Amino acid sequence: MKRVLSLVALAFISLIASAQTWQTIPQTGTAKPFYTVWTKAVYDFQHKTLLVTQDDSGHGSGIYADSVWGFNPTNGAWTQLWVSDASAQLCPGDTTTRPNHRHTYNQITWDTLRNQMNVTSGSCQGALSYDWYSFQHNGTANSGTWTQSAVTTPNPTNRQ
Repeated sequence: MKRVLSLVALAFISLIASAQTWQTIPQTGTAKPFYTVWTKAVYDFQHKTLLVTQDDSGHGSGIYADSVWGFNPTNGAWTQLWVSDASAQLCPGDTTTRPNHRHTYNQITWDTLRNQMNVTSGSCQGALSYDWYSFQHNGTANSGTWTQSAVTTPNPTNRQ
């Protein structure tokens, strides 16, 4: 019995040790994000996609995130899910349908209950005022939409 338990334990440890390895995922297709600085990525569990905030392919705002891309780790394909309607402007300000372009730093999360990405504050030529936006998409190109939530008080104020 002791020997059987030892073999089971050894097999289990072998499985755990071999399951944690790095691998290269070749990128496919021609659509790829251009440039980003000080942004973050979150994993979209619903669509099994890595969401990344980037500067748009037209290089409109320079270094601030004004588009959202999805990366499918299964096939290596990038999909542009959203690009700002003001991508040629550096810091166009918040609207009800899109957040200001920004460095997202650590203020980006994935909400597994609502299947949406949330972003708040950040920086666009200085610390942005407190805001809260949620991003949803259906996995296809240009399907992303933003929803602005009302700002309540008290709140953490601006964050950079």
